[in-house]
Amino acid sequence: MGNKVFYLSLFIALFLVFIGSCEKNSVGYEELERQISQPEYLEARTTLTGRWSYRKYIPLGKSSVLVLGRNLAYESRLLFDFSFSDTIAVESVISAQLILYTKLAFPVAFKVYPIKSSSPWKETYTTWTRMDDNVPWDSAGGDFYLTLLAQGTVNAESTVINLNLSKLDTIINHSRGLIVIPDTQSNGFAAIYAKEFGSKQAKLLLQFTRTKKTYLINQDAHIIYTTQELGAQDYLIGCGVPYRTLLKFDLTSLPREPVTITLAELYLPIDEEFSIFDTLKIVAKKITDSMPFSELTKFDNSAQASADYSLRQDSVLILDLQSLVQFWSINPDSNFGLILCTEPENYGLGRLKINPHAPGIRLKIGYIKAPQGRF
Repeated sequence: MGNKVFYLSLFIALFLVFIGSCEKNSVGYEELERQISQPEYLEARTTLTGRWSYRKYIPLGKSSVLVLGRNLAYESRLLFDFSFSDTIAVESVISAQLILYTKLAFPVAFKVYPIKSSSPWKETYTTWTRMDDNVPWDSAGGDFYLTLLAQGTVNAESTVINLNLSKLDTIINHSRGLIVIPDTQSNGFAAIYAKEFGSKQAKLLLQFTRTKKTYLINQDAHIIYTTQELGAQDYLIGCGVPYRTLLKFDLTSLPREPVTITLAELYLPIDEEFSIFDTLKIVAKKITDSMPFSELTKFDNSAQASADYSLRQDSVLILDLQSLVQFWSINPDSNFGLILCTEPENYGLGRLKINPHAPGIRLKIGYIKAPQGRF
């Protein structure tokens, strides 16, 4: 009986030793005699010269929507050029209608004029100031004859514009298309489907005595002007008229030894917002040159991070920059900063103004140091 008690006690003791030896952390930290590191946190700010914004006019002819309207800060006009593949006897036309299909309805009042035949604009280059690549308009905002072809107001779903038949020869044979200009009393914007959208592109419908012909768009674009100037402490992100903000953060507080970035969130408090649509997509891209910030600053076209900002709901934009900050921690000499912009920049019309005052622009970083070796 005594031997049984002895062997039973020995078995229990050995079992408890075995269980205790199995209570080890994963990845062999005990065997390596290393301690598991807990994340540490810091908040990085921009350098003294690490904040800058600029405005850039870009061609908008490849957008899937065209913006028409005006307010105190912006004016946007539409350009249309039709392809007339056949000879049209203008005297036999009994009605001529320009049809626009509406994506975003707002009762914008407008007038339609013929674009001057001496101004061969191209949708891939045209802006408020130029008709073609490095070729300016004679007058900013488009060159047109002061010949009123029609006037009207944007309607929901579609807008049918009856053109002046007595001026049809000018439209077809002596112009470079049509320009649609918002009335000076308008205060708002509508969005019209562009030819890039397909079936809902603008159409010119000519009604003859016995037949009807539809002519599709050859080119279309919208051109935008803004009175919104940038002050020294203004940091904006916008589309239509793109605004870009460049930031560079001081990361000298990160350990020089290798670290694993577990968190990198960029906080951008928004001071002012405007957009004709409900959301703006903001992206961050890596700057690739070490020159002082300017409009010529080079950056990678691929987005490092993106986030949607909902107007009238959000007040802070947060971007996840974990992969970018990890890259900077491994390659500190490549920390040239990042650029913030909308995507795509030619879609819609809007802008966000970042508030630089406390708590301001900040980058919250979490990191883990590499475990120490045994010796």
